[in-house]
Amino acid sequence: MSETRLAATQGERALSHRYFSPLVMVIGLALAACIGALGFQATAIAVALPAAAVGVWYVLQRPLVVLVGIVVIEVANVAQIIGGRPASLLVRGSIGLGILAIALALRDPAMRSRVNRGTLWCVLLAACFLGTQLLAVLGSESLEASMDQMRSNTLVCVFLVVVLVLIQLTGRPWAVAAAIVVPLAVLSVLCYVNQFGFGGTQTFGGFAKVTQPPAGLSNIPRYGGPTTDANFWGRQLIIGLPLAFALVSRALRSGHRRAVLGWSVALAALLGGVYLTQSRGAIISAMVVFFVWAWVSGGRTKTRALRSLPVAALVLFIPGIGDRIWELLGFFTSSSPYHQAVDSSVVGRTAAQEMAWAMFRDRPIFGFGPGTFLSEIPNYGGSTPTAILHPSRSADAAHNLYLQLAADSGLVGVFGFIALVGGFMWMVAARAVRVPPSAAADRPLAVALLAGMTGWLIASAFLHLAYFRTLAIVLALAGAVAFAARPAVAPREARKARRSPAVLISCIAGIAVASGVLAATSTRTYTSSQTLLPVPSEAMAENYAYALGMRGRSVFVTTLAAMMIDGDPHEVKSSGDAVRGVVTLSVTQDQAWRARRGLLEALDLAQARLALFKVDSSYYFVPIGGRQDSTGLRWPPGAVLIALVLGIMATVGTWMALGRRSLNQDRPTARDAPTSST
Repeated sequence: MSETRLAATQGERALSHRYFSPLVMVIGLALAACIGALGFQATAIAVALPAAAVGVWYVLQRPLVVLVGIVVIEVANVAQIIGGRPASLLVRGSIGLGILAIALALRDPAMRSRVNRGTLWCVLLAACFLGTQLLAVLGSESLEASMDQMRSNTLVCVFLVVVLVLIQLTGRPWAVAAAIVVPLAVLSVLCYVNQFGFGGTQTFGGFAKVTQPPAGLSNIPRYGGPTTDANFWGRQLIIGLPLAFALVSRALRSGHRRAVLGWSVALAALLGGVYLTQSRGAIISAMVVFFVWAWVSGGRTKTRALRSLPVAALVLFIPGIGDRIWELLGFFTSSSPYHQAVDSSVVGRTAAQEMAWAMFRDRPIFGFGPGTFLSEIPNYGGSTPTAILHPSRSADAAHNLYLQLAADSGLVGVFGFIALVGGFMWMVAARAVRVPPSAAADRPLAVALLAGMTGWLIASAFLHLAYFRTLAIVLALAGAVAFAARPAVAPREARKARRSPAVLISCIAGIAVASGVLAATSTRTYTSSQTLLPVPSEAMAENYAYALGMRGRSVFVTTLAAMMIDGDPHEVKSSGDAVRGVVTLSVTQDQAWRARRGLLEALDLAQARLALFKVDSSYYFVPIGGRQDSTGLRWPPGAVLIALVLGIMATVGTWMALGRRSLNQDRPTARDAPTSST
């Protein structure tokens, strides 16, 4: 029987080879005749359209190909590189292909059985986010801008659900993780090739762009990859870092040396890409991602990570990393107006965040409407404590995801976003915590997703909401992994997994103790402040225009502010606003009446000091508005350190107590003891 089949197969092959050449000749003659009769363009269209239809049908029969294509196109930011209407068609077309692939795949009972109740929960989370955004749209100050933002958010949520269902149908979450890591690693390598091979002049079609000049002590320009800003590119890379960790871990467990080498190279490329961004938010987030990944992974991974912390600290000495973080800390810890004027990037972001906070205070429930931040900048640009010359140019966004949500959609919008992202994080965290490391092959992926989302949220403290679809891919992958079929777990391993909530309880106890210490040691303070405008006197009549143009000399106003408080015994602060050309004196005391009296004394002493420097003959100061009173909290020296130590002690003590109780429960009882038959 086998010999007969072999002979038939050989006969079919000989027949196909016999007729292949004549068939090619006939097709060639037909194409030549069509080109002669219709022209090349019409013939190309007539041939390309059926071929494209056949290709699309072939792809639709394979949902994994559609899924990987959607992920790669989005992660590589191909739509923005193309730009214009084709970009919109590409995004909507990929979603449409995904929906068609889902419809065809659902005909297969095996694939249809993989869609579970987790899909419904994920859809409900997306609907909750859209519902809160819709409530904010109803009271929007700019209905057109809010509706555009609402349509964009709806498209993202549809994209999320499509990717989620495709992952569930294919059952290949690791393929999606690889589809995220590989494009990010390749683009990072292109950035390195552009820098060290072409000196930053070759963008490779816009996929390895230089977006900002060098920063800090580094002489390497900042690379934004396929995005328009290095900070956003850094946030994209943060998502890929823990996934690369997980892929390396999976390769190590499988024993495939080539896979270990390949994913290790990809991990190194991602780390190099983060460095080329020189984004402070990305660098800080990368450190947090490493810590979360190691801590949640547990076992040897956590031990090795803790041992490598001293070596990892050496990274701070690399130019462009440690100095950039030090500049950021110095801006917020120094009261010197000269230091705060150095980093224009931080100044612009601070002003934008202050505008967003002011907008939230004015409309805390529903905000001004999604997508309305830019239109409200003219109304708030001149009232923030941090002044900038061109608010609409420097503060083009809130530069803080949470303040942006608060300003645009109020507490309602913040709740919706927390429900969306927090819900997915909770689901994947439950998957990572409840299943022991030895019982699930996809646990490293769950840990990586949890770490990646944590890093993305931390980086978003410095950035607004952009490239939302990339986050949607991670959320969809988290939802698919969270509700995947759980493996059978041995009873003892199950009891060990149930101890994991003790970590959360211990952390809550530590935070509660630290917060209690800070609350007990805090002292309420009262601050009174007055804004003064320097005006040229009659003695400057001949050079009045020059004297009036003090805002063009940025050091002048800050110098006046420094003269006014030199040697003052009270808790007086003086800040010069070079943009607005004003000086603000403020006094802080433990009682309100003392702060008000101290402000009056500070104003008198300031006038006397200006007279000492002969400034009163050239300028006199006019109060702008009335006295501004505010309250705050102050802690004695060492209170924060004491609260931190006591919080750690409470965390460790709670963990030990809960661990001892869990050990007592894990001891075998008479019910668990083996019985012998007689």
